[in-house]
Amino acid sequence: MALTLILVYAIAQFYAIVGDAVKDGRSMIEINQQLRAVVERLKSDLDQVTVPIVPWVDEGGAAGYFEIREGLAPGVAGSIGPACDWDVNGNYIPDVEFDQAVDLNGNNIPDFTEPGVSNLLGDIDDWIGMTIRAGSVPFTGQMLQKPTANGLIMRALTNTQPPDKLNNKPVMVSTSAPYAEVVWWTSFSDTGDGLTGQPNGVWDLGEPRLIHRRQLLIRPDLNLPWGDGPGSYYFKVPVPTNMNDPSAVWIYDVFQFCDVSMRCEMIIPGSFAYFVANSLSDLCRRENRFMHMNLNSQPTAGGFPFAIDLNPNRAGNLQPNLIPDNQASLNNTVPRHAAGNAATQYRWVLFDGGRKGEDVMLSNALAFDVRVYDPDAILRADNATVLPVSSAASTNPQMFTANVLQPGDPGYLKALAYPGGTLAPAPYPALGTGAYVDLGYGAGLAGFLSLGTLDTNLKGNSAATYLFNISPPLIASNASYQPALGNSAFRFAGPPTTTLYLTPLQRTAYLNALGYTYDTWTLFYERDGINQDIATEPVAAQIVDQGSDGLDNPVPGSSPPQYVGGVDDVTERETVPPYPYPLRGVQIRIRVLEPNTRQVRQATVEGDFIPE
Repeated sequence: MALTLILVYAIAQFYAIVGDAVKDGRSMIEINQQLRAVVERLKSDLDQVTVPIVPWVDEGGAAGYFEIREGLAPGVAGSIGPACDWDVNGNYIPDVEFDQAVDLNGNNIPDFTEPGVSNLLGDIDDWIGMTIRAGSVPFTGQMLQKPTANGLIMRALTNTQPPDKLNNKPVMVSTSAPYAEVVWWTSFSDTGDGLTGQPNGVWDLGEPRLIHRRQLLIRPDLNLPWGDGPGSYYFKVPVPTNMNDPSAVWIYDVFQFCDVSMRCEMIIPGSFAYFVANSLSDLCRRENRFMHMNLNSQPTAGGFPFAIDLNPNRAGNLQPNLIPDNQASLNNTVPRHAAGNAATQYRWVLFDGGRKGEDVMLSNALAFDVRVYDPDAILRADNATVLPVSSAASTNPQMFTANVLQPGDPGYLKALAYPGGTLAPAPYPALGTGAYVDLGYGAGLAGFLSLGTLDTNLKGNSAATYLFNISPPLIASNASYQPALGNSAFRFAGPPTTTLYLTPLQRTAYLNALGYTYDTWTLFYERDGINQDIATEPVAAQIVDQGSDGLDNPVPGSSPPQYVGGVDDVTERETVPPYPYPLRGVQIRIRVLEPNTRQVRQATVEGDFIPE
């Protein structure tokens, strides 16, 4: 009898082990399939971009746009900075081993020692948007049904009452288009902080993140001359009588029901908001793109440079216990246009109208890291004594003892600050150039070197001088007096470019609004009849669109007038692309966690923009 029970127990244990193995294996098969689908979709998007990735796009060519923003650094309130796989919060202290001071959730426990925080967490809050063309099969999506005779959107119950999210919803129909605007970004599930267990509205490092993709069809043919508002437009919605009503459909809520690339062109107080469907030409301009601020943004209008209206580390009212299309849940929220939801994920992720999760591409993401190819980024050895490659070295690999470090690798800091301490820096030997880097990576390196302990010579402005400037030299033996970052210092390593004549305060405000952004930009701003650089010009010498007026205008504020470059030279332009260089390629690293098995998978997608 005892032997029989032992045998039964052994069989039960065997099936339990086999069952767990089968379940784990199935989980990994599913996560591999999901990751493969994301990779294929992202690669397809990059292959179908409509615009040459070269700044100063002429909107008359109807080319569209391509834009990347390096994510906000959550570790420093109100600041921006490039993160990486070893420095998630962008403070350039290696996270797991050394960053014991970061406590984003305020529970007095260093974030990187809390349960649920993976040491495989990477750069997870980047943003990329573009316009793409379809292949043989057009893009599909939902659009608002053809408006009524007066331009108002059709509603489910009655067209005599304003639309709402619960009963009188906007009516949607299927449609297609050969072109689309596509945006990829990440959000997070605000499950609760480690101190109270309650959602706190900001990302804690242990909270799971999701990768989103929104595809908006480009249908300028939907604009019709209705005889009011801006002339031709797609539809209009009435201004809510109660602006605090979370069930009302207003300027951000219409994107929950409509997959058309559009913008709020005009708001008449107490009357209507008018929406215009974008063309490729319209999308050359930042203010017309999805998720961007414009003059009709709520509750505060956004001006030039029309920043992206998203901090991917803020949740707003989007909490796990919020139920879509439910009055009780809506009563615990404020409208998307309210100040509390400004720049939050609740404003932009699909949630209402039975569409929750339609834009989610991947759950439990650990990294969504968008990098650009910098042909001038210096690759360095990981030690100071690199033997030359020779016939002897080829037969004895131990003679070549160096590994290659690129910007973004943890050892790159030490390679720049060597030998450290009180000695003058003499970086490890350069082995070549060309790498995929985070936008503005050098600004983060300068911040760390100026505050860290690797080299006492690199304090304050000395770090920036060492990395970016050609004089005064910090390395006396370097006769060429090149910056430690080489030509990359003048390409993608530094902060975005600004117009020449901004004051320090103006420049700081501009960069904080724009962020570390690559944008194909547009010449439209140089001939739009708006003085974008009015803040830099004396009242008596203000000129509109001086870069295209056919005259040789003086440097703003110069007395006596100073002329440089000739008629309509580049210094006369009112705006400038953040990084005014062609982009040869991008690399996107995606890392995902399978929560049941705790296994991790990573894939890398590269897009090549070199003309063939």
